[in-house]
Amino acid sequence: MSDSSNNKPRASQAFMRKTSEQLAQRKQRMEYERKIADRDKLLEELHVHQIELELQNEELRQAHFRLEYTYQQYLDLYNEAPVGYISLNDEGLIIRANQKLAAMFGVELYQLKGRALVDFMAFGDQNNFNTRFKNFIRCQPGKAKRRLVVPGSREAILETRRAVG
Repeated sequence: MSDSSNNKPRASQAFMRKTSEQLAQRKQRMEYERKIADRDKLLEELHVHQIELELQNEELRQAHFRLEYTYQQYLDLYNEAPVGYISLNDEGLIIRANQKLAAMFGVELYQLKGRALVDFMAFGDQNNFNTRFKNFIRCQPGKAKRRLVVPGSREAILETRRAVG
């Protein structure tokens, strides 16, 4: 009797041990399957995000191309205009001009960049221009027309436009 009573606890312990091992294996398998599912979901999300980024990148490339095209059109209009165009910085120095303006001033285009616009004005107009230009720089963006006399040239109308920013 002592053998059969000893066998019951051993059999019960073996059963419990086997059941515990099966439960642990099942738990490990479920944890592994959950991790695989999480990984697959993350990979799918990353793939979708990659596609979204590729689409955004293509949109940016197209916008950049359109911007470059528009800028080139602007430069062509500016440079090939039948009237003189000039762009000045806030100190009145020439940062860009077109060929027509260079011809009006009787100089080569490369000789204009970095020079003060007043260098090309009649001496009597320089102070007047400097005063008005300083006021113009302080004012709100907009446009105004001014008379400009270039020595050795005919009178011209200077139309100023102050850009925002």
